Amino acid sequence: MTFPTVAETIDTTKADFTVMASDHPGHHDQLARILNSLQTMVLAGGGLATLTDIQTLTQKTLTSPHMTSPVVDSGALTLSAAASQIVPGATSLSFRNNANSADNLLISNAGAVTVRAGLTVTAGNVGIGTAADVRAGLSVGSTALTGTSQWGALVQPVGSSAATGEISGVYAAPYTAAAAFTATTVASFHAAAPGKGAGSSITSAYGLLVDAITSGNTNNYGLYVSAPSGGAGINVGARIDGGLILGSSATPLGTSGQIGLGNTTSGTASAGGSGALPAQVITYWVISISGTNYKIPLYG
Repeated sequence: MTFPTVAETIDTTKADFTVMASDHPGHHDQLARILNSLQTMVLAGGGLATLTDIQTLTQKTLTSPHMTSPVVDSGALTLSAAASQIVPGATSLSFRNNANSADNLLISNAGAVTVRAGLTVTAGNVGIGTAADVRAGLSVGSTALTGTSQWGALVQPVGSSAATGEISGVYAAPYTAAAAFTATTVASFHAAAPGKGAGSSITSAYGLLVDAITSGNTNNYGLYVSAPSGGAGINVGARIDGGLILGSSATPLGTSGQIGLGNTTSGTASAGGSGALPAQVITYWVISISGTNYKIPLYG
């Protein structure tokens, strides 16, 4: 804020000189009180007040200033206290655009923050409902969720008409740093076991739960895995170390490694054109259909 100097404002030859608040619109009556007090000190002492007197007077007068629409002509507004505070109005504090037509940043009295046009964190980590974790760019640990269904992240983007190629709720592609090292595991998606709080129980836990996909006009895939390649060892579309159920709600019996297929069986079959089966089989493949185990003969 640009103020006139004491020498420019106070005429020591005029004992009745008075500065009015209206002489400095926008700075309220704080400036007027300072200048009038300085005039009294100058006339009483026969000269300009000392720097200590001016500092003391200014500090006392501006302890709790009430200024209407102050303007900083240049430079920065600096809060010198180590633990400085800005106390907003009764409902919110906002940082407006230069046209004073929109809130670029709005902070409600309850602490909710609204950012007008995006948020960029250039460094560091972000924690939501929990402390930021140096191992994660974003850590979510919300404990105050409500409703019968709750999510750590709800992602529902609305693709514009320009998205003629792909619209995805989540696109994940981790990278390694440009350095000489080997990462044992790199996964675009890693599902860990859900945790249980003391006294709680879980009826069914899922690593990945896919609802019925019905929106495709031509094709609908619950899971589509393209053929992987490039590895010096194994390249497979899927590896499942546990049991696998295809088209059945019955859990395969026995140990992991079984396959459950459908839920329909038949007591008869038609003869094929490949001739009679060999009399001796190598082994039998055990499958479960609707909870009942069956054996499929395997030949060499």
